[in-house]
Amino acid sequence: MRGLRATRRGYRLSPWLVGGSSVGMSVLLGFVASAAGFGFVVDRTLGEYAPMYTSQAEREQILWQMPNDGRLLGQQQVAVSATGTVLFTDTHGAVWTVEVQELRAADRELLATSKTVRLLGAPLETEPARFLACGVFPWMLDKKHAMKDLSAERKAYMSQMYAHSHTPVTRLREIEERALTSNADNQSAPDRKRCPEIAAVRRVSEQMR
Repeated sequence: MRGLRATRRGYRLSPWLVGGSSVGMSVLLGFVASAAGFGFVVDRTLGEYAPMYTSQAEREQILWQMPNDGRLLGQQQVAVSATGTVLFTDTHGAVWTVEVQELRAADRELLATSKTVRLLGAPLETEPARFLACGVFPWMLDKKHAMKDLSAERKAYMSQMYAHSHTPVTRLREIEERALTSNADNQSAPDRKRCPEIAAVRRVSEQMR
């Protein structure tokens, strides 16, 4: 302010005008830069070239690459249709045999694109590595997405997980299927679905009640 007052017409400017315009322009430029994806570019660039900096994408990769907690991140390599499994390579290079019998058709289609995706489910074995897939979600940190897209993805996640839960309708359907199967000759009872038992499905089911 002292320097500005020393300019030719600076003495006419009040401190409130100078301070207010500075704050206002900072907020305006911040909104413009955020809408243009400047923050995403800076975050990704620092993550690539600054060894001490961990980008948001890297933090999310660490969060999603936790097989013991039922989360995998990677791409499908081969589909083994005869057994209802696929070979899946995670971000650490480990190859998993993933059971996809309980996935929706849309999830299987997304998995078959061989794009980087997030798997939510449960580990079955470590040697050899086997994983039960209950949901497939796109990896959305490879580029900037609008808030409405992120919100839609959140709603899709909630819907997919709740669809696996043991609602009264699904429990009744299972009872009917078991009753019909037990009366049939030379047939065994259908396997109980395992996805309703994972933590994510139970948590979403409790939230939706």
